[in-house]
Amino acid sequence: GAFVYQTIKVGRRDGKVFVEVHPDLYGLQPGPWRETMKLLDAQGLRTRVDEAKLLVAIQEKRGHPVDVTRTADAAEGLEEEHLRPAS
Repeated sequence: GAFVYQTIKVGRRDGKVFVEVHPDLYGLQPGPWRETMKLLDAQGLRTRVDEAKLLVAIQEKRGHPVDVTRTADAAEGLEEEHLRPAS
């Protein structure tokens, strides 16, 4: 067997996007945001991710998969906010 030192994993299941972030105990992989974006781009998942959820997942480093899927409701809410007239 071989040991793989991978602090960030990206995947999808049942239409949802997940990231799994572990603490970088040895300081070998700086720039977790950049690395995560690179992994998401490689799988064509970047546009399906809620960046606020992703930021929390990266900061918390829970060590288990976290759903970071952008929801349709969240995207519509952002669009409505931009279209609302100023009061």
